[in-house]
Amino acid sequence: MAEKKYKLILLSILFLFFIFRLPGLGKDISNSDAARWHRRSEDFLNALKSGNFADTYQHYQPGVTLMWLDAFVNDISFKYQINKGMEPKTLENSTYYPIVHGISKTIIVLVLGVLFLVQILLVRKLFGDEVSLFFGFILSVEPYLIGINRWFHLTSLETFFSFTSFLFILNWYKFRENKFLVLSSVLLSLSVLSKLTTLIILPVYLIIFILGFRQKKDASLLIFGLIFVITFTILFPAMLADFNMVVSKLSNAAFNAVTDNYASDMIPNYILPIYYIVILGIKLSPITILLFIFSLFIFIKKKELFTDKFKLFVFLNLLVYFLVLSISEQKIDRYSVAMFPPVLLISSFPIKHLYNKLKIIVCVSAFILIILISYLYFPVYSAYYSPILGGTETALKLGIYDNSGEYYAQSADYLSLKDRKNHVYVPYNYESFSYYYNGNMQRDYDINTDFLVTSVEHLDEVAAIEGCSDIVKTFGTKEKNIVFVLSCK
Repeated sequence: MAEKKYKLILLSILFLFFIFRLPGLGKDISNSDAARWHRRSEDFLNALKSGNFADTYQHYQPGVTLMWLDAFVNDISFKYQINKGMEPKTLENSTYYPIVHGISKTIIVLVLGVLFLVQILLVRKLFGDEVSLFFGFILSVEPYLIGINRWFHLTSLETFFSFTSFLFILNWYKFRENKFLVLSSVLLSLSVLSKLTTLIILPVYLIIFILGFRQKKDASLLIFGLIFVITFTILFPAMLADFNMVVSKLSNAAFNAVTDNYASDMIPNYILPIYYIVILGIKLSPITILLFIFSLFIFIKKKELFTDKFKLFVFLNLLVYFLVLSISEQKIDRYSVAMFPPVLLISSFPIKHLYNKLKIIVCVSAFILIILISYLYFPVYSAYYSPILGGTETALKLGIYDNSGEYYAQSADYLSLKDRKNHVYVPYNYESFSYYYNGNMQRDYDINTDFLVTSVEHLDEVAAIEGCSDIVKTFGTKEKNIVFVLSCK
């Protein structure tokens, strides 16, 4: 493919990536623990400014990259308000929160966009022009991935840092250039600084290093590890301030992630062993699923997993994540996002085997689908469940539906326009609602409660609350009501 044509298509794909991720940020959703990460970022920034570096440890995940990005936004926002002679607003201000929340999420999307561009270029070096562009295209329009990329959370940063690092290490193995080794190590460190679950992929790295050492005996693994530790320590000052405390807490967190049954006790037992198969089936685009199955068929028919070690490495990336997440006790739908990049790359491999007309049909179909999904779900793409498989209704029937704050912001805006003296009770997803609501909030129901706000999976539970049965407003997709505002008499 001519270089000029490649760059033009690449720019178009970047446009698609941003056009589905940037509009409406801030007013769309505050996911269930977004506000907590904003507060942790403030404490992280205060710890940096005061020199109390031990307090830069805020959470076991540990979320350091997210806090660095948000601390930057908070600092700029504070200085801007001071310079304008304004009294700095806090996150509890419902008119200020959507603004700073939106800016922080925009910064995250921009970082993801840079990593996305690097991924396409790295895939090009490994698998050629067509595969790289198609990978970029289907990743840019994958509905649920768009939704999670629009969150203020660790998941997207962890996933994009991790997969970019993985592609760098594959390029190092192929070309043996030290710059790929260094960048892979730095990005893997950033991914672990985002979330510890990145450590799942280490066995694949070890295999690559063992094979690389057999080809050329050098100190690559030592260099990789040294750069990882240096990056981790520089960006996480608590490591130097109180090494034992940090390592102890991170180790306990890694153990608990495997053994705790958080969120699993609400999932039917018959679903648990196949939870991530079900989640991938209902969260991935049907076009991606078809391409993925076709790709596996080609793998088997042409024995590509035995003849192309780079495709084998990508498959191992997916397999290791899938197996470890499946045997761990915690079952959370957004954890599946770590598997999206390898799934999408594997789904891109068959593009070389398709006739030109079929390639056009696949691309047009994927584009039409994301336009339809945008119409149904905007601005909350993370509410996506495959319409081909029955959408939200199927997730509810299977007992795997999970509302992480979807459409609570819209219900808060609605009630903010009513009498601010009203008392609102939100039994679930309290923080997803409260930071947008400009009125009286309640942690518990009492005789003063005027409205109750709940999500579809809890509607039957709150129906037992006497006097809160009249539905006055609903919010959700064009096909399904998700959040209900109930009037309490």
